[in-house]
Amino acid sequence: MSPNNVQRAFTLIELLAVIAIISILAALLFPVAQRAVAKAQSARCAGNLRQIFTAATLWSGENNGLILPTKVGGSWYLSDQPWPVLLKPYLNLPEGGTSSPLVCPAQKKPLFFDADWNLYCTYGKNYHLGDVVSDPLSTNKQRFTSIARSSEAAFFIDNNWVSFGVWSPPHDGFDPDGITPHIGFYHAGKINVLYLDGHIGQLDKLPPGTDKLFYYGTTE
Repeated sequence: MSPNNVQRAFTLIELLAVIAIISILAALLFPVAQRAVAKAQSARCAGNLRQIFTAATLWSGENNGLILPTKVGGSWYLSDQPWPVLLKPYLNLPEGGTSSPLVCPAQKKPLFFDADWNLYCTYGKNYHLGDVVSDPLSTNKQRFTSIARSSEAAFFIDNNWVSFGVWSPPHDGFDPDGITPHIGFYHAGKINVLYLDGHIGQLDKLPPGTDKLFYYGTTE
């Protein structure tokens, strides 16, 4: 047999060199892949918020232009209807499923509220836009048209809390210490914010409670 036809086996050093090169390439590509996944999740989250906004505007159109209330009812009992339940007819939600417009894809442990509502939800509605009311048609007078600077008023955010999205400024009763562990900075340390005019932005921290435009939609 000709020496040119002899198959030479890899030496141990050569194999280790190949493994080292593969490891280096993997280490370089892994963060890139992570960023790509995070970007895709953020985009899907933004898509969810757009669906929620569309549903909220449809609800508003059928209720005299009122801003979607945080809930309908005077207490937190199951006979009340929090905003995800109000939007169920408009979102075509799966029963008890996590693959829904109410669940951010970056949230790995979405909270399940109760079998009677049969919903997962990882978004929160601004407590101060759209009242908590017993009868939204007669009591809640806050309408989309009543907020002059709607592009600066936050409507929904990433918020994985079991009581369905009661979020408000720090030091405002719900977060007496200014700590908001349920607020979801899931997107490379940022949070997706749906504003009342329908556009979506990102923040790396929530504004202080003195920001009246962000939390209340007013400068007063």
